[in-house]
Amino acid sequence: MSTVVNAPGFQLIKLCAITIYVGLELSLLVLAAMKSFRLTSMFLPSSAVKFVSALSMIILSFVDHRKSLRPSVLLTSYLILTMPLDVAQARTLFLSSSDRPELIYSSIFSATLGLKVGILLLETQQKSRWINWNGREHSPEETSGIFSLSVFFWLNKIFLRGYKKILLVEDLYPLDNSLNSNVLHEKFSRNMDYSKVRGVKFGLVKILMHTLKFPLLLPVPLHLALLGFTFCQPLLSKNCLITYLSLRRTEKSDTA
Repeated sequence: MSTVVNAPGFQLIKLCAITIYVGLELSLLVLAAMKSFRLTSMFLPSSAVKFVSALSMIILSFVDHRKSLRPSVLLTSYLILTMPLDVAQARTLFLSSSDRPELIYSSIFSATLGLKVGILLLETQQKSRWINWNGREHSPEETSGIFSLSVFFWLNKIFLRGYKKILLVEDLYPLDNSLNSNVLHEKFSRNMDYSKVRGVKFGLVKILMHTLKFPLLLPVPLHLALLGFTFCQPLLSKNCLITYLSLRRTEKSDTA
């Protein structure tokens, strides 16, 4: 895939921030390897995994910045999911720090957390200003990040426009390129073979399913996961309730 975003200055800022983050993670790994303070058995392996993930962030940010129209969904999702866990860990580290080495480790860990917030703010910036195209021919959804897509923030302008006047067809955003009828027609034409469709039962349906196989199959894993969690919920609730009642019964018998 060719380069679609040309913003070397902004890319350099992001890479510098991530490189500093990698350096801080390396210092945490070195401090954990020196074992100058109390450590659990999983402390050193977790530090090594975090260092490897920090190195992967450089590659992912570099590739996604140039090849993707929207901010990196994978990188921003990783940062969003790990930051609450890091906040809880930073609090625990500071509360349990009793000497200078532990306090140094806690301070560096807090610095990595603050830098992580900065990287998240940089990675969520839209890149539409650096894309060489006519913005009126494309929908803002194509360049929106995970935040904007999650809360439909990219629709705010059209909502405000509709509040001020009656919306016309010209006021609506263009369809996403993947939903364009010309693109879908090209995919359908490549799969369509009239000689094989004639006389074949459900031949047209099979070709349509083959053309739209990815949009049709994409929601299946999520729905299966939702179905599994829904069925497991009563079983988990039952086990928790039985455990709680057995503990209460044990406490009452000990008191008696």
